[in-house]
Amino acid sequence: CIRDRYISKGSLCTKPVRVCKNKVTATGLKFGDIILVFITFAPYGIEDLPSEIYAYVKEFETNGIKKVILIDSHNALGPLPSSEDVDDLKNCLSELIKKIKEEPVYTFKYNFIQKSFPEFKEIGPAGASCLLLLIDNCPFVIYSIDSNNAIPQIRSFLEEELQKKGLILIEICTTDSHFSSGKVLSEKGYYALGELSDYNCIVSQLVDMATKLLDSPLQGVFKSFYCKSNQKILGHSQIDAYSRFLNITLTRAKRGALILFLLSILLFASTMIFYPS
Repeated sequence: CIRDRYISKGSLCTKPVRVCKNKVTATGLKFGDIILVFITFAPYGIEDLPSEIYAYVKEFETNGIKKVILIDSHNALGPLPSSEDVDDLKNCLSELIKKIKEEPVYTFKYNFIQKSFPEFKEIGPAGASCLLLLIDNCPFVIYSIDSNNAIPQIRSFLEEELQKKGLILIEICTTDSHFSSGKVLSEKGYYALGELSDYNCIVSQLVDMATKLLDSPLQGVFKSFYCKSNQKILGHSQIDAYSRFLNITLTRAKRGALILFLLSILLFASTMIFYPS
C-alpha cells in the first residue's frame, strides 16, 4: 500500500546551480518551494550516501523550502565516501542551498524520451531515459539508466559530447537496479555501465537521444508528492543479522558434516572388522 501526500505544484524553476568540493559535486534546481539535488563523486568513487546526510538536509527545510530531495547519482565505480568526503558533501549542500535560494526563476519547457538498448548488456530492460529542461532558452538534460553504476570516465565524456551539441548535462544517474546480480561471474557480481560495451558507442546513443528532444519541447509544470510505502525492505541491521545467522548456520553445518564423515569411517571400519572379506 502506498499513500501519496501532495506537497507542491507550480510552473517556475531556477537554472541548475553546481557546487564542487574536492571529490564531491552537487547540482541542484529549485522548483517552487522544492529543491532537487543530484550528488555525484564521479570520477573518484561511488556515493552510497550515509543516512546522516538525509537528516542533515532536513535543517534546510524552513523559510519557504518545503522539501530538499537528494538523488544519489550512483555513476562511478570506486571506494565508499570517507568521513572527509561526507564533510565536503555537507559543505556542498549548505553552499548550494544558500545560493539557489537567491537564483531567479523562469517558466520552463520540457521533453522526454525513453529507449531500450538490448545491444548494451550492462543496461537492463527499462533502458535509458532522457529529460530535457529548456530554462531561459538554455537546454539542460538529465539521464536515468537501468544499470548498476558506471565506469568513472563516462560522465565527463558525456558532458563534453553534449557541450558540442549546445546541451548542458545536469546529471547522469543509474538506477542501481542489480538486474544482472547472480547472473554474471564478476568480482562485484554485476557489470557497470561501460564495462562490457564500448562507452563511446553508449555516449553517442545518449547524445543522440538528447538532441532529438530539442525539436518540440512542451510548456512545463510540476507537481510534487510525498509517497510512503508499507513494503518491507532489508536495512543494514537486518542484513548484518542475517549474515551473522548464516555464518553460524554454515559453521554448525560444517561441524555436522565432519561428525557424519567421522561416523561413516567408524562404521566402515566396524564392518571390515566383523565381516572380513
